[in-house]
Amino acid sequence: MTRIALFVCGSLLLLSPLASAQPPNPHPPKTAPTKPMGRAVLPPHPGTKALAPNPSALLRRIHQQRQKLRNFRVRSFFKKRRYRVRLLTIGQGDWLFTYFGHNAIRLTDLRLQRDLNFNFGTFGGDNPAKLVMDYIQFRMRYWLSLAYPGLALRRYRDKDRSYRERDILLTPTESHKLATYLRTHALRKNRFYSYHHYTSNCSTKIRDALLKVIGPSFKEKAMIKRGATYRKLVMQKTRPNPFVMLFMDFGMGPYADRELTWWEEMFLPDKLESYMASTFWKQKRGRPLVSKVNHSYKRKAGAPWPFEPISLIYLQLMVLAGLGFWLRKGRRFRVWARWVFAWFALLGSILAFMMFLTKMPEPPSNANIILFHPFHWMIWWWASKKRWALPEVQQMVRWYLIIHVVLGALYLLLKLVGIVPVQTNMHYIVYAMGLFGLTAWILREHPPTAEEQVSPKEAKKAEAEDEQIAKAA
Repeated sequence: MTRIALFVCGSLLLLSPLASAQPPNPHPPKTAPTKPMGRAVLPPHPGTKALAPNPSALLRRIHQQRQKLRNFRVRSFFKKRRYRVRLLTIGQGDWLFTYFGHNAIRLTDLRLQRDLNFNFGTFGGDNPAKLVMDYIQFRMRYWLSLAYPGLALRRYRDKDRSYRERDILLTPTESHKLATYLRTHALRKNRFYSYHHYTSNCSTKIRDALLKVIGPSFKEKAMIKRGATYRKLVMQKTRPNPFVMLFMDFGMGPYADRELTWWEEMFLPDKLESYMASTFWKQKRGRPLVSKVNHSYKRKAGAPWPFEPISLIYLQLMVLAGLGFWLRKGRRFRVWARWVFAWFALLGSILAFMMFLTKMPEPPSNANIILFHPFHWMIWWWASKKRWALPEVQQMVRWYLIIHVVLGALYLLLKLVGIVPVQTNMHYIVYAMGLFGLTAWILREHPPTAEEQVSPKEAKKAEAEDEQIAKAA
């Protein structure tokens, strides 16, 4: 108690005005005379300089000190964080945009127990026609979105899409860099990007993020070529829909037949996963880059379409050629020929549109335009009922078809020599040459006549009219 009393008394003496009093100065300094009116100006303390009070500077200095303390605490807080990073690979779906699969990064903050999926494959739009036009004109905007993993996996399971989850075995420094990279790109000003189905999609964004985190060593083993091309990879993924598979195979030019590096193959999520699961990482880093699959779901749908585009095209050629040979006599051959010309003209119109009016990289320099082009609509017009039986029209159509057969043979010869760019399209050239050659041969061996173009119903009607005229006469 005595010590407490002494402490209180000493504190009161220090806080009293007497404690701050200065001893008298025997030689007081000369000061300027003060004004009789207004606020009194106190003389400065001996040995000190008078400073004008500045509240704003004082507040600014306090704010700077608080900001430094806050930044120090934030840096210390993030340095102490630990993350678990996982790669989520999703398989095919039933919609066209889901044929090629999907992937995402699952990031778990072990300190805050916060678990989020970072998804670079988000896009919007309710109008399918506008989506298609934006896709072929390269106007699609994708963005990085965040989602809770439990909800995302449940949605994939409900849509019967397979998925696999693997841990990415990064060092603490690498995982912290990846978390910072993802947080930065999740900001509204950074999350949007221009979509490209080969070079800038959900899979290539994750690939580039890992390159940024791991360094150039992540790319060293990926520069080898394994014989894959864009055409081969796209055909494998579009097998569930043979019509889409044939259409994309028909529209691809030499750009799709260039041999790719493993790095370029990673526009497909399963190729990125297989690269990260390779065995050479254990020798390079001392441990695998990814763990074994720790969570997965397998799609219940049946196996994809077993045929290749080449077999389907040759099958269609045999069916159409057999039907044309069977209908080579009579008016039905004109109907068959007109449908064939309309089919070629329609394919040629679509191909010309893709080549000259879109920004897609595959259609340019497509050699299929030699035999598939919009000028076949002129032959379709010549194959009408009134013109088909005219000898001059038949001769014109026959020479038109022969010229196209010669052009196809010349292209195959130049392709065999190696003068024209490499393109896997021989089945389409043979398909067109076969049908054109068959039509020209039938026109020469069995030229249609005006009587053959009249249907039985029209013939009976004409006979009835002739009988009425005869009776009236």
